[in-house]
This record gives sequence, structure tokens and C-alpha cells, in this order.
Amino acid sequence: MKTHRSRQPKQNVNLWIVPLKMSLGALLLFAITMVPDTLAAYHVIRLPGWFSMGGIDTRALSLARCLAV
Repeated sequence: MKTHRSRQPKQNVNLWIVPLKMSLGALLLFAITMVPDTLAAYHVIRLPGWFSMGGIDTRALSLARCLAV
């Protein structure tokens, strides 16, 4: 007679790997976007005009339009 083993879930599950990778990815994206902004603020580099989203007034106006809809 065959004995059937019940399939038991794997016990050594690491629940911290995925959040760690997501956090490291977020930090990497932050660094990728922050470094050029900081260099442009100190006039080390000059970003092209199409790369900029405008000033704070433009962003406030865009936010107000999004909230009004």
C-alpha cells in the first residue's frame, strides 16, 4: 500500500527579500533622478529645456487642474 505524504509548504520562506529589493530599487530610482537635479541646481550641468517640467507655479497649476476635474 502506498503512503501518501501530504504536501507541506516550504518552511524556509524569506519574506524580507522582496521588500528589500523593492526598497533598494526605489533608492536607486531616487538617486538616478536626484543627482541630475542637484547638479543642475548648482549649475554644474545644464539640462535641456524639454527635460524640465517648469517651475513651482506650473506644477501648482497642473495640480489644481487635476483636482478640479
